[in-house]
Amino acid sequence: MTSTSEDPPRSAAFRLGLLVVLVVVILACSATAVTLWATRSDAEGDTQAGREAVMAQTEQFVLRAFAYSPELLDDQGGMPEYRERVGEIITPKFSASFEESAGVAEQLVTEAGVSRVPDVFATGVASLDEDSARTLIAGSLSDTYTVDGVDMLGTLTGTSGGDSVTALRNGACTGP
Repeated sequence: MTSTSEDPPRSAAFRLGLLVVLVVVILACSATAVTLWATRSDAEGDTQAGREAVMAQTEQFVLRAFAYSPELLDDQGGMPEYRERVGEIITPKFSASFEESAGVAEQLVTEAGVSRVPDVFATGVASLDEDSARTLIAGSLSDTYTVDGVDMLGTLTGTSGGDSVTALRNGACTGP
């Protein structure tokens, strides 16, 4: 493109001013990027480590709380080893609620000979703060038990989010 007499002249002062403005903008962007990178990496690392710890604890809870069999029964029909292994990973606040549900598990094992094996497909964290977390779980429970001398197998597959079950599929019960 050629210059015409109608184009305003570009002066050295204008070019120098433009260069200074561009250098300031580049420095400001660089400083902002470095600051964000430095502060985010620490916070995200802590948050991610916290999420991973919560997911591991959730998986352990499912594997411990939903795994039982007649081998765990003592002479009085209780499952002290079951209660102990779950008690190791729950909070005191949740302990009272667990004690009620442990009685149901003991009753299932005592009366029906139920053996339950959980399988955790995946865990996730819906929310996390200083003293609580809401987790997501996908997995299955496989039960074996005897009905009128016939061994049965039942499976239940589902996902759970927070306090509710969001999807549940009952597999077939099979026997001979």
